[in-house]
Amino acid sequence: MELTFKRNDVPPPSVFQLLYSDGTVIDLTSCTVMFNLRLQNSLLFISRAAAVIDALEGMVSFAWQTGDFALSGTYQGEFEVTFPGGATRTVPSDSYIVITVYDDVENG
Repeated sequence: MELTFKRNDVPPPSVFQLLYSDGTVIDLTSCTVMFNLRLQNSLLFISRAAAVIDALEGMVSFAWQTGDFALSGTYQGEFEVTFPGGATRTVPSDSYIVITVYDDVENG
């Protein structure tokens, strides 16, 4: 999955369906979900909770905040699901959610 934004954007929440690598839905009942985001080749790292909006369908929502895209570049994102009992699963397991942030046009 790839997303694009402009620098300093605060987009509306993004909705994702979390799937196992075979394409089946991850049942998120009683799970916690974190979204981890890093700017490639940088120390910038963000980790915040994602909201489970439909557990049986594996649907989550992540709310972007001011400052998340203060820097242009390529970001890599992933969800970390913690199941009841403590087992974890990273989604996607074979790649990243790629977010490209472009410079905006500035007057000057």
